[in-house]
Amino acid sequence: MTTSRQHLVLFKKQDCPPCHRVSKKLESIISREPQLVHQISVLRKEYHSALLAAYEIDLFPTMLLVDGLGEELDRWVGGTQCFDALHRELKSCLELNK
Repeated sequence: MTTSRQHLVLFKKQDCPPCHRVSKKLESIISREPQLVHQISVLRKEYHSALLAAYEIDLFPTMLLVDGLGEELDRWVGGTQCFDALHRELKSCLELNK
């Protein structure tokens, strides 16, 4: 069983310029739309090895769209793919999480 609640999770690593750019973009979006803080997580590779293994993440940045139970719904790998997906997926998260 899945729930309709959705969440974006960005996995990044230290000293990764694309990771830093995507993370800054997410911070900028949250500062303009603070209600999104509950739909976004930014996790550093160095602190979340169990999640990296569970979701089989080995390239950074990787952004996942997960449902309320943590089931992966979609995945984007690399700075360009993450940027392209950000606004579309955040809008979807807002609509589903009302």
